[in-house]
Amino acid sequence: MAEGLKISVIVPVYNAEDYLCECIDSILSQSYTDFELILVDDGSTDSSSIICDEYSVKDKRVFTCHGDNKGVSAARRIGFEQSTGAYICFVDADDTISADYLETLVGYSYCFDVVCSGCQSEVLSGELFAKRLLCNTMKWFLHGNLYKRDVFRNGVLAVPREYYIGEDLIVNIRLSQNVRNVKCISYEGYNYRFNERSIKYA
Repeated sequence: MAEGLKISVIVPVYNAEDYLCECIDSILSQSYTDFELILVDDGSTDSSSIICDEYSVKDKRVFTCHGDNKGVSAARRIGFEQSTGAYICFVDADDTISADYLETLVGYSYCFDVVCSGCQSEVLSGELFAKRLLCNTMKWFLHGNLYKRDVFRNGVLAVPREYYIGEDLIVNIRLSQNVRNVKCISYEGYNYRFNERSIKYA
């Protein structure tokens, strides 16, 4: 397994008080410990901002950014700009990850630019990755994946707020141009929760 490889886990947060603690606790309980957790409070009007600050005080791996409500894409971009990790991982504030999630994904990271979980096991070129996404034959979400930091160049995270549905696909298609290879694995450690009140619909 890779040792000493820092991961930045970025969590956009908007009015997620019902699930936020569960999400954060699942990240802080990871078997792989070389990570920072960046919570981006996107102008929450509930207690989410307070929860973020409390975790920042309790755990030195947790950092909180507060701002006006600008949408999920802007929140992810802010989190990325504040991050320092060699690899980037996105988690939504109402979801959780299994305890071995980061450890499993980072185990493939040295040879690949992107590691996608919950897929058919195979290796793709950046071009084939884009084709699979466009043909909707693989998951196009940003969550569930681990990305090498340098694939986020050339403004790939700059998605207009009005594209709040499908912004993940836009980002993945853009960054596929910066990708040499993608490792797809069948492991499923990302636990998605559908929540109409989340930042994805803000």
